[in-house]
Amino acid sequence: MSGQEAAMRRGRRWMLVLAVAAIAAVAALPGQAPAQQKKIVLWTHWDHSPEFNKWYATKGAEFAKKSGFEVEVVTVPYQGYEAKYLAAFMGRSGAPDMFMGMTHHWCGQYDFCDKMPDDLAKIWNENLPKYMLPMGLWKNVRYGMPIEHGNFQMMYYNADLFKKAGLNPDQPPKTFDAWHAAMKKLTVLDAKGTATQVGFGLRHAGHPVGITDKFLPFAHAFSARMLNAELDKATGFANSPAMVEALT
Repeated sequence: MSGQEAAMRRGRRWMLVLAVAAIAAVAALPGQAPAQQKKIVLWTHWDHSPEFNKWYATKGAEFAKKSGFEVEVVTVPYQGYEAKYLAAFMGRSGAPDMFMGMTHHWCGQYDFCDKMPDDLAKIWNENLPKYMLPMGLWKNVRYGMPIEHGNFQMMYYNADLFKKAGLNPDQPPKTFDAWHAAMKKLTVLDAKGTATQVGFGLRHAGHPVGITDKFLPFAHAFSARMLNAELDKATGFANSPAMVEALT
């Protein structure tokens, strides 16, 4: 495969790659803005978080003043975003310069990404919290950086329903066994045995990633994993005995 073919196959570069080019151009002409306005396009599928996306637009405007590179932030609806991503990258038309997505998916499975330049990768690797280092890596090569670090989920209790079921909302269950027993007490069945109120229900509709994501805290509590450590095998993990135990 020629270098040109390889470059086409790997898709468009990440923001940081282009940022280096912009900085280099400015450094070559100190005090002067580039003669021609350039544009860097960012795709984000976080349509549920407009404030988050607005931050990129704000910082993009600041970056444009310093470098002459305009930053265009395009919000792609999360529902069905994969189809738009695939169409752009595989068709090599209208693809963004940078995008948000899962590294093992877009840089691993599809190989649409270029690796981050060594000097920038060194900065990220030396400054990221240790638990975040794997984010943006594929096969120990850095392609991107984390976009968030709030990797947790919260569970809310309905205090009124707790009291109605004879439970104390000020003393919520602290173990899975106690939680399971409480959820049974909160479940109400009609004369036919059909649940009219459930103590807890797993998400069953919407995007498959979101559905799976909501179950992960339960899976992890039973030492179950969706994929192996290399993130390239699901068989034997997603259907492991530990996963079955977590589900039941």
